[in-house]
Amino acid sequence: TVLVKDGSVPVAGATVTGTITTANGSKTNLSGTTGTDGMVSFSYRINKRKTGTGTYTIAVSAAKIGYTSSSATITFTVQ
Repeated sequence: TVLVKDGSVPVAGATVTGTITTANGSKTNLSGTTGTDGMVSFSYRINKRKTGTGTYTIAVSAAKIGYTSSSATITFTVQ
């Protein structure tokens, strides 16, 4: 789940795009629009036989006209 806020106020209608990079380097693209609560959710099922064990990265960015774009990245390890 991605939460987009302007200060403490949720931003509805922001476009959120992202990429999941798996341990073996394969990529899956994500795209969605925030609801009135400023949130958009994505789901991805890890299949370590196909995509491997090791470090995975999720990078997302959010944009909406009239606001400054923002991005974030997180990594996690699949064993």
